[in-house]
Amino acid sequence: MTQTTIDVKSRTPSASFERNCVRRLPYTIEHIVTPEDGYEFEWSGSSAYLALHDIVLKDGTMAGDLAPTSQLDMRTRLTFLPRGVRVSGWGEPARRGNSFTALYFDQDWLLDELETAPNDRDLQPAIYFQNKHLLHCLSRLGDVARAHTPAPKIMTDSLAVMAGVELMRSQVATQLDGAGLTSLQISAVRDFVIAHIADDVSVADLAAIVGQSVFHFTRQFKKTTGASPYRFVLETRVERAKQIMLDNTLSLSEVAQMAGFGSASQFSKIFSGIVGITPRAFRQTSR
Repeated sequence: MTQTTIDVKSRTPSASFERNCVRRLPYTIEHIVTPEDGYEFEWSGSSAYLALHDIVLKDGTMAGDLAPTSQLDMRTRLTFLPRGVRVSGWGEPARRGNSFTALYFDQDWLLDELETAPNDRDLQPAIYFQNKHLLHCLSRLGDVARAHTPAPKIMTDSLAVMAGVELMRSQVATQLDGAGLTSLQISAVRDFVIAHIADDVSVADLAAIVGQSVFHFTRQFKKTTGASPYRFVLETRVERAKQIMLDNTLSLSEVAQMAGFGSASQFSKIFSGIVGITPRAFRQTSR
């Protein structure tokens, strides 16, 4: 059976530890709290692997297809293993909350979406490196994996896309910038979002409107509008909610549902963050 996530085992067979996983083709997000009594790990290299570590060890090592490596303080450090690179190792953690977030993805999908030239497709492992942009993306993905409610596709897609872009920026000299999107393209995306305001749209849905890959679309959209596709969808939903709230016969829960929010509490939080006041206060001032 193909290994899809890293194999982590506690040194105490009966001990349990926390791991949360979100599977979205063609990528998987996972957050693992490492066993307190020590652990062993193994990765088969069946897909590409990108991880953000928040781990401090007393002792430990990683080996396999790579030269043996030991890094005791791995806080804010990242590891990238291209497809086919196999590793294994062990760790004896310090007494603190130790964990890591992993993003597993189809390497060909990433390279095809980025239209990477043939001579740039030989990706290299990077062990315990630092990158503030990837740190931000992987931290957010860890939050998604730990959440008790499913995250919108547009959110997870955006974060996975940006992680891929930043990874490739650090790997190859691929030119990702361009002239941006035209006003007609932005209008077409806006019209689609409005027409599907209550649907769980993805970045791929929006990219298809303008005929671009998700990677190019995400970067060009933010360059043109100043907002990520996810933020744009949220702001569009908030504007739609403002219109719906003019009907005072509808409850805020009904408004939230009609505007595409998962719950009234999510609606209130996002609305307040964007508008600066709660939906209830906005409704009162609009009377």
